[in-house]
Amino acid sequence: MIEETKFEIVEFDDETMPLILELFDNELTEEGNIIDKNSKEPISDEFTNDKLNIKNFGGVLASSRIFISKNSGSIAEYINKVLKK
Repeated sequence: MIEETKFEIVEFDDETMPLILELFDNELTEEGNIIDKNSKEPISDEFTNDKLNIKNFGGVLASSRIFISKNSGSIAEYINKVLKK
């Protein structure tokens, strides 16, 4: 029997992104970088360690606080991680 695996990534448009980032205690800098609202540290892609900004932001993995870039390698790493569970 083949087990079905669901891959979910929540994406946002440029207008909605600042509101969504706020929900995760993150914000956009004037330069368009995504940073932690409290520590001011940059937010990185969980799988590639790319620093995230408004141009490369790919989304948030569903039911998580994991941010990923638009990098196809990042999405592949996510899929690989899910399949290993």
